[in-house]
Amino acid sequence: TSTLGSQDIWFDDEVNRLNTDGRGRLLGSFSGDDRIIVMTSKSQYYTTGYDLLHHFPEDTVRVEKYDPDRIYSVAYYDAEQRYYYIKRFTAEMSDRMQSFVDDEHPESQMVVMSEDYAPTLEVTFKGTHATRPAELIDVESFIGVKSHRAKGKRITTYEVDRLRFVEPRLKEPPVPEDLPEDEDPESGAPEESGAPKATDVNETVSKPRSASAKPDQGVGATVAHDDIEFTIERPRGDDDEEADKSPQLDLF
Repeated sequence: TSTLGSQDIWFDDEVNRLNTDGRGRLLGSFSGDDRIIVMTSKSQYYTTGYDLLHHFPEDTVRVEKYDPDRIYSVAYYDAEQRYYYIKRFTAEMSDRMQSFVDDEHPESQMVVMSEDYAPTLEVTFKGTHATRPAELIDVESFIGVKSHRAKGKRITTYEVDRLRFVEPRLKEPPVPEDLPEDEDPESGAPEESGAPKATDVNETVSKPRSASAKPDQGVGATVAHDDIEFTIERPRGDDDEEADKSPQLDLF
């Protein structure tokens, strides 16, 4: 495959073939190591290159450009549990078929799929629960993104008539808002232009120039600092010996 430039690739679902002639559905622009993802009616998928001679399975139901970050939401029927489940997953790159619905029971099958970021699933009921109002499930809030091997979460215990995705809450992931120009991106708080800087813990704070204590000024001496006089006192202690050993002696 040429890596010098990109080319547009289409998929013609009538013959299950890729082409560059504009027939069918445009998959996107491809170059280098780009891949496509192929999904089948057996709830399986695999990824492959965009070779125009690639042969697709007869039960192919979805072909698109592979995006490792795309989230798929799948509602399916679990024949063993006899309940409907929903799961969200990202597809890992694989040349081999990967099942995203339990394939141990032949009657388990995918019902609906959505690629919206926050899809809305409508659930309607039947049988003894036919009069129950339809439920709308915000799938993004209902269940987190797991592996395609995960079972998912049971949708309901009531008898289901139909599952379908309706207008989603969000089609695409939300775009993060730009930070204000005067905001610190690490702290998230605006910078204060006139705020004093914090003193480093290792920095020695200098004494006022006008306040001077001569070496011979010991305990009890009075020192003048402009209009303020203060006296050097010995720190309190349990006895004189302990006070003399105090590291605060002669501090003022």
